[in-house]
Amino acid sequence: MKKNVILILLPVLILCVLASRAGWAREKESSMKKNSILFLLLVLILCVLGIVLLITRNTPESPASEVEALPAEIVDLDTFYRMPITKDYTDLRELPVDYSTEQAQLDRCFVIGAMVHNDDLYAEFMERCGQNEDAFIRVVQTTIEGDPILFDVLHDSRTDHIYIVFDASRDDFSAEEDRVIRLMEYEHTAEHEIDGREYWIAYNGAIEDVQLEREDVFVLAFIN
Repeated sequence: MKKNVILILLPVLILCVLASRAGWAREKESSMKKNSILFLLLVLILCVLGIVLLITRNTPESPASEVEALPAEIVDLDTFYRMPITKDYTDLRELPVDYSTEQAQLDRCFVIGAMVHNDDLYAEFMERCGQNEDAFIRVVQTTIEGDPILFDVLHDSRTDHIYIVFDASRDDFSAEEDRVIRLMEYEHTAEHEIDGREYWIAYNGAIEDVQLEREDVFVLAFIN
């Protein structure tokens, strides 16, 4: 705003000075010709500045709240949801307590239950991970009792790591201390067969050493 005011006032001030000089030296023809040329130049400058001012005023500025730097790394839930790739999904902490699998389908979540919905999202996510691109998917599963378990899975191409926000807060049959939302980090994700069954897992270390009982292995879904 201050810059625009200066752009307007400065030429006006110069115009006033030249106008006074023109009146003072009106009897001198050479001076008048010189001042006339300066006056025309000043008019041209004013026109250019006016155009610049109009363009500046008509260019929308992003509110400061919308201009957030990409977090240097994902260290907690806040930095997780500041990643641009999560912008189309509501922070898990802000979802209603009665969030249903029906609503999850509408919200483009990968829903796993008696039937599987939006499985194209899973295929796309795994493909992007394989190409070391940023990827995000929201997964909703139901417990045996029918309570929804939600987790957001993000692949950060900068680290080639998998970050999972796990939300078991709606599992009424779990222990109270387990009904939390927590962030986990793993080195890899893959489909892996264990004892004749296919799982989608996140894990650390070598795939050959994966065992379901290990703390650094997280089962995202049973495939078949």
